[in-house]
Amino acid sequence: MGKDGKGGFPQAIQKKIDGKFVSYPGWVGKKIDRETTSTDNAGRTSGAEIVRRVPNVNRVVTDQEFLSQILDETGNPIRGRKEALAKAMAEEISFEIFTKELTDPASEISEAFETNQERLGVVLADNFVEQIQRDADRGNVKFSIGTKNAALEKARKNLTTHLKAKFKDNPASFSFLS
Repeated sequence: MGKDGKGGFPQAIQKKIDGKFVSYPGWVGKKIDRETTSTDNAGRTSGAEIVRRVPNVNRVVTDQEFLSQILDETGNPIRGRKEALAKAMAEEISFEIFTKELTDPASEISEAFETNQERLGVVLADNFVEQIQRDADRGNVKFSIGTKNAALEKARKNLTTHLKAKFKDNPASFSFLS
């Protein structure tokens, strides 16, 4: 998202200015606080802007505003937006599925991961699952699987149904979606 608030969903984020989180458009053109190594005790050194999702964002960004960021006035997808949203959702869901499946040593994903690491000559630590889960935890990211949010749960089920239908010729590759 640009500094001027164009692109992305600026209404859905708050930026920290002088120690306080400010909603859009209040942060546009202002000096945003930056992360230090002590921020969240995470040791990050990149100095990124301190940003968070607006609490209860569904009350701030209406369905119409959300869709207007993806679809033009005629209902056709805006070039690049649909793909970017799909990619971001796929990344998050993939992290969730991967870390969840690793906790079950008998799962296909866990077995395939261990086999692939063995083929590469990597010796896995006894606590590799915990290490991977810690590495996959990206701080302030919200999870979608197992949510109490009915809309997200419906979207997850629809995505699962779509993937199963699309890859019905090779169902074993998506057996973890069951």
